[in-house]
Amino acid sequence: MVERYALSTLDYYVPFAYVPQMLYFRCSEPDVELLRSSIEKLLARFHCLAGTLVPAHDDPRPGRLEISAPFLSVDEIFTVKDLREDPTIDYEQAHVAGEHIHLLTPGWFFAPAPAQVMRVQLTLLRGGCTLCWAVHHAFVDGAGSGSVLRALATLCRGETPDELLFDRGVAAFYRPNTFPTTPTPKWEDHPEYFEAPLDAPFGMPPPCVQRVLWFSGPALVELKTLCAPSSEDPDQRWVSTNDAMAAFLWNRIAAARVKAGTDPSLPSMFGMSVDARRRFTPPVSSNFTGNSTVNTITTSALSEIASPETPLRTIALKVRQTVAAMTESHILSVVALLEGMSDIRRWRQSQQNTHTSDFDVSSWAGQPTYSLDWGRAFGGEKVDRARLPWNVKPGIAWIMPAGVRIGEDSAGLEVVLMLSEEHMEILVKDEEFTRYAAVVC
Repeated sequence: MVERYALSTLDYYVPFAYVPQMLYFRCSEPDVELLRSSIEKLLARFHCLAGTLVPAHDDPRPGRLEISAPFLSVDEIFTVKDLREDPTIDYEQAHVAGEHIHLLTPGWFFAPAPAQVMRVQLTLLRGGCTLCWAVHHAFVDGAGSGSVLRALATLCRGETPDELLFDRGVAAFYRPNTFPTTPTPKWEDHPEYFEAPLDAPFGMPPPCVQRVLWFSGPALVELKTLCAPSSEDPDQRWVSTNDAMAAFLWNRIAAARVKAGTDPSLPSMFGMSVDARRRFTPPVSSNFTGNSTVNTITTSALSEIASPETPLRTIALKVRQTVAAMTESHILSVVALLEGMSDIRRWRQSQQNTHTSDFDVSSWAGQPTYSLDWGRAFGGEKVDRARLPWNVKPGIAWIMPAGVRIGEDSAGLEVVLMLSEEHMEILVKDEEFTRYAAVVC
């Protein structure tokens, strides 16, 4: 059995936190023993998930990490919290979260090394339960975490899960012989990242509030139509629904910030996380769980993005062009640049630098969360809602897994948005914003 699991360059994308999801089930009597035994089987099958993130033993470079001992038992990873007798909260209140969120979340999402790879908490409530699920971001990305979750659901059904690929050698962007040798990558070629001073701390971001937004199926169609090229458009480039929604959010958030008094001449960086697996030929296997996330970046004046004179298509094209730039050669150049760093702890993402004007989007829309069959673990119920159980920073949004149903509409998408309290208050009262987005909670 392998006792050490080496990490690679892209694993340092977020080396100090978990990838968490809070899953809600309308089942007040889950089969706790079945869930526990299934997690135990998951740890036995994929031993690395029981490990601990620690400084690398065989790599002298500062900041390098690995997964190794101690390897933890299921009872050190899986905990149960019973709130069924608590009169202050039930499932319906938990569904909205708000002031009750602290009762449901374990509070261990910020986790620099040493840290255990996986943590799971089941919270029992009157009328339902929640499963707080977290795998360390130094070992998986969002897609990888979704693959591990799918494996657990399969084990809960008594079936054998697909093999998951944790070996970094299977991904083209982790093989040293694929790194470009000429020209030598430079930081100025990759404005999406920068090299911080050695003594610069990550620091804690300012406080923010979280809202769950709903973009209905018809609203998404209308936004994409607004961003479609016209016959007179010199740039006939296609934009996706994801591009259109991200552009709309960037536009309305910028307008809220300007209205709140933010200097409109400030640059506004927009970043979007892109899955590198699909950027290679042939694509890297979807069963590869390691970090495969790279960042896009595009910058405009806050006033330009907020202006009613700027067509939404213009903003969506900025988003599309920066996503299209994430080619195989660009990604290899990023990896080569980072691999050459003497201290990987100096790596920073540019759009995380300014919380007053920047905006960052990640998408979990392709995750199988709502379609997973958990057998009898949750009384035959599937996931009712998926939420993000912590406030990360102002100016960030997650497009949540597709498949949620609100009323008769299952073609829409939920978005978890985090902003400063002042900016959020202005945004949710913005008539242009509420024309397309509804606040769920």
